[in-house]
Amino acid sequence: MDYRLYQRLVYLFIGAVILCSVTVHAQSTANNASATMSKAEQAIQAASEADADSLAPANFQLATNILNQATLLLAKRKVKEADRLALKSIRYAELSANESKYIQLKEALEIKSAENNRLRRELLLGTTAVKP
Repeated sequence: MDYRLYQRLVYLFIGAVILCSVTVHAQSTANNASATMSKAEQAIQAASEADADSLAPANFQLATNILNQATLLLAKRKVKEADRLALKSIRYAELSANESKYIQLKEALEIKSAENNRLRRELLLGTTAVKP
């Protein structure tokens, strides 16, 4: 076999290997972005179940808008940017869910505190009838 032909075949083989590895890498990056998008959708769903859409609407809406932008970027095959925005969407969804839970706990604490104050007043004023 001619040396030049052998050299061309080796270069062709190396090129094919590089092309395959780039394709596999691109596919795995797209799969990672798709997984991150799925996690972002789950985080938004969890925030919605925590009533974040009504109790913490600003951060919830921001998470939803950012996920929509990430979806558009993924459709345009801008995978890295879509993945970055999906991660940002997860953070805002979790923030809105935590804010919602905080508001709910604060309201429950205020109700308990008011009940405790009422009971304290009743005990101090002796307005309750104690039965043996």
